[in-house]
Amino acid sequence: SIQFIEECHESEKPFFCWLSLPKPHQVYAPSPSFWNMYNEDSITLPPNADDNLSDRHELSQIAQQYYQKNDEWRLFEPKDWESTRRRVLRGYYGSISQIDFAFGEVIDKLESMGILENTIIVYASDHGEFAGEHGMIEKAPGVSYRCVTRIPFIWSYPREIPSGEVRNSLVESVDFFPTICRLAEIEQPNWVNGDDITPILEKEKKLKECVVTEHPLTKTIHTERFKFTQYLPEMCKGKDFGELYDYTEDPWELNNLYFNSDYKDIVSDLRQKLYNWLVRTSRHVTISPVPYGVQGPAEWTWDLADVLYDDDGKIGRNYLERVLSSSVKQTNKISANNYL
Repeated sequence: SIQFIEECHESEKPFFCWLSLPKPHQVYAPSPSFWNMYNEDSITLPPNADDNLSDRHELSQIAQQYYQKNDEWRLFEPKDWESTRRRVLRGYYGSISQIDFAFGEVIDKLESMGILENTIIVYASDHGEFAGEHGMIEKAPGVSYRCVTRIPFIWSYPREIPSGEVRNSLVESVDFFPTICRLAEIEQPNWVNGDDITPILEKEKKLKECVVTEHPLTKTIHTERFKFTQYLPEMCKGKDFGELYDYTEDPWELNNLYFNSDYKDIVSDLRQKLYNWLVRTSRHVTISPVPYGVQGPAEWTWDLADVLYDDDGKIGRNYLERVLSSSVKQTNKISANNYL
């Protein structure tokens, strides 16, 4: 990346550099100097590390049991759950520190070249992680969990954005593209989802009442206070099931309020907001090729839903029957195949 930036600068060309770093990701193995920065015995586990998920969906319970009871994914001794989760966190934190160091080298280069003040920099991630939260590791089945859906989103552009300030307004990953277009003073394509969030970056301003994270089988809506997830009846043996969390009282998502009668009106309101969002939000078909390593129909795209369609064109029925009737070992393999 540094070489690319140098070449663009020498030829006086504007550049866009997408520096995609694989860590932190399993296997959690940073270089030795970063591995040695942390001690497993002194690592503090998250407050919800021992959540038993008794009021959560069965798929989450199955995934938790896999991580806690199955030692096939554990590469080193001792292979007990307590030792493993602390060892994973040590590698996870070390990987983050190594990425910070590498990113810092790029920042230092921009500064030494005298172009830091004229460079838009965004530090972000594609998703978060179960770093021990809810007694799990990695990301699945995390599309509705706060530790997975909340990501770092750090912006720097000294010409237009004040430094050292924190914003609490709701934003989404799809807002990245239109915001970069605005800051770079280029016209955005008319098919772009998302909003220009420069009003938030320049000065705290609320642009969104709610934001949404999606999966073929669930939809989750987030407001400043609540998070609501609606599950398909097929996922719940024909029964009504969902999840609701009040972040003012329960920031670590330990108490599912979906069936609490005191929150009945809130569930109804959030379900209506989610419906409105689904109706208003456009869907753009990708032109990307078939994902590497996926064997399937030629018309497959990068949409995860393609992996879950049944022969009748509906999402999830046969897939869920396979998952819920499988052993923990088989479930993990099915889940992993959906992320190739």
